[in-house]
Amino acid sequence: MLDRFLARDARCNGRFVTGVTTTGIYCLPSCSARKPNPENIVFFDDEDGAKRAGLRACRRCRPDRFYRDHDPDRERLEAAVRRLSAEPERFADVGALAEACEVGVTKLTGLARAHFHASPLELVARARVERACALLAERRASTGRGPAERASAAEIGFEVGFESLSAFHDNFVARTGLAPGEYRRMLGAREFELALAPNARPDLAFAHTARDPLSPTERLVGARLERVELVDGRPALVVLEHSDRRVRVRVESPRAPSREALERVHRVAARILGLGGLGASPDAFERRVRRERALGRLIVGREGMRVARSPSVFEALVRTVCAQQVNLAFAFACRRDLVLRACERLDGERAAHPTAAELAALDYADLERLKFSRRKAEFLIDAARAVARGEVELEALAHGSATEAARSLGAIRGLGTWSVQSLLMFGCGFADCVPLGDVGIERSLQEFFELGARPDDQATLALLAPFAPYRSLASLHLWKRLGITP
Repeated sequence: MLDRFLARDARCNGRFVTGVTTTGIYCLPSCSARKPNPENIVFFDDEDGAKRAGLRACRRCRPDRFYRDHDPDRERLEAAVRRLSAEPERFADVGALAEACEVGVTKLTGLARAHFHASPLELVARARVERACALLAERRASTGRGPAERASAAEIGFEVGFESLSAFHDNFVARTGLAPGEYRRMLGAREFELALAPNARPDLAFAHTARDPLSPTERLVGARLERVELVDGRPALVVLEHSDRRVRVRVESPRAPSREALERVHRVAARILGLGGLGASPDAFERRVRRERALGRLIVGREGMRVARSPSVFEALVRTVCAQQVNLAFAFACRRDLVLRACERLDGERAAHPTAAELAALDYADLERLKFSRRKAEFLIDAARAVARGEVELEALAHGSATEAARSLGAIRGLGTWSVQSLLMFGCGFADCVPLGDVGIERSLQEFFELGARPDDQATLALLAPFAPYRSLASLHLWKRLGITP
């Protein structure tokens, strides 16, 4: 402990506390203050022991604040999931993940549900498939086509930890819409097809994505969704068209897209269709509500609906701040004007959604001229500048815990409880979110349960409790049953 304290080892924060008898304070192992002489140091298991000894918290490392937020089980789980994402082959099964977290499988299941809104098995499957996607992309150039490609894909499946080719294939298709070999071929093509589950509802996903009929970023034309995306730095049209449980994706650009651009196009399509996220499948949720007739009527006519995510977490943030306006029509108008002001246009009426760097280059006055309030202009531009500088890694939030994502988003000025929960749901894809304070959800709950008045926050949580851990989907169904655009 003395060695770790002298080395200022942050990995030991939470494992022990250091007391200094000459100054009467206690510190975290990582404290950056000048180190006392060893004979004046005493160690405690935790903060309570230091307090009982009459010591006060150090004002530099603030161990009192650390222990107020400290949750050893959560922190070990988050660290284990980071290792799982980097090296899924080292985790043979859920038991290995539980061992890394120093808990049993039963407790691990509860922790994963609470902090990641997913089962441990889903965490393992996601890590393996994402690692397989990376390896398929890296080795595409060296494997060629034909039998060698198929063999290489099989080898990658075993390499990332799958025990059989069927398990690799089924998990890969469920999360990406493509077989492993198809994914590799997709990275060199302008067009590819995604396979959907038998009960999939791409029509609902497309309608949600194109909920503003005048949006410059996407348009819905029958069964075809047209979305403007940046392809190798230039705006290009990406067309998604659904037919018979398949979605054809086509990139319309003058030059052949790069591998990196196609990876992004696939990722955007998968997010819109509700593929790849933790807890994305609606099957468990629908089985839950069908067991009770009173709840089962919530999903009638929308069976198979998934949460269609925004193409990126940053775009979800921009949409969320725009949605904080007085009404939906004004929110849509503000976003349209913002997109056309900040971005290079594809044509006179269409443009890709602005990147953080493009939005960061604007001034507050630019947004005020677009009828944003001064506060909303500050919220958006300040957030974009923080993302552009790398101070906030929005896209990484979806791969961590919902608990940490909520804390990080809550620290961004302008994002309250409703905004944070909306971003966790539509930006990060977490499965058990409740956008408290949403008038649409309150109205729908009032009608669904035949209440005399709209429920407050506490009553909303109580009414949605039977839908846990699938409250994101329950919230979406509540919005949709009244025809409300979330």
